[in-house]
Amino acid sequence: MPRLAILVLVAALAGGCATWPEPGTGGFAERRAVEDPGLQGLTTRYESLRQRGAERWAAGLADEARLLLIRAQRNHQAGLVDDLADDRLRLARVLDAIEPHLPSPKP
Repeated sequence: MPRLAILVLVAALAGGCATWPEPGTGGFAERRAVEDPGLQGLTTRYESLRQRGAERWAAGLADEARLLLIRAQRNHQAGLVDDLADDRLRLARVLDAIEPHLPSPKP
């Protein structure tokens, strides 16, 4: 019985040593800095479109772009080069599709 108590105590303390993201907030891949230049450019473009109202004027496409961006970040962190290339192409196409739905940027 004392061995079981020690094991339970160690397991409880070990769980407190790790820093895990809060549920529903994404994983560690989304929190790391993007090192791929192509993905950085697409991330900047996505943020620019969001600031111009993409979530209001093209909600479905904006959500699809967000999911593709998350997938691309995960593939980049996992080292899946071919999948990352496919995700970058798809994301660029979705961002191109969002552009005509938005009001013109103010000078």
